Amino acid sequence: MASWFYASEGKQQGPYPEGQFRDLIAQGVVRADTLVWSEGMAGWQKAAEIPGLISGGGAPPIIPAGGPPMMGGGAYTGAGSAAGASIWHLSGQMAQKTCTLKRKNVWPGAVM
Repeated sequence: MASWFYASEGKQQGPYPEGQFRDLIAQGVVRADTLVWSEGMAGWQKAAEIPGLISGGGAPPIIPAGGPPMMGGGAYTGAGSAAGASIWHLSGQMAQKTCTLKRKNVWPGAVM
């Protein structure tokens, strides 16, 4: 197994066996922008530039704040949705017809 080094505050840290080095990655000590080096590399590189080093971990991605998006499976849609808007649209049509009927003096006692 290869030994790894990383740079922190301008100082070289290591050597670390690969398993321990991956633990440092999992703990966030070594991040994507941390300079790292291992035997056989021409020079220091950012950890993210080394294939499989950062993304090769077994940890799942972090869940975004707010949780997963809601799917349209019978969930409440609220007045701002298409369903809510259609109800308000129908209410508006009814009110418009009522006003039209009043203007035509269809209702007894309606004033023009």
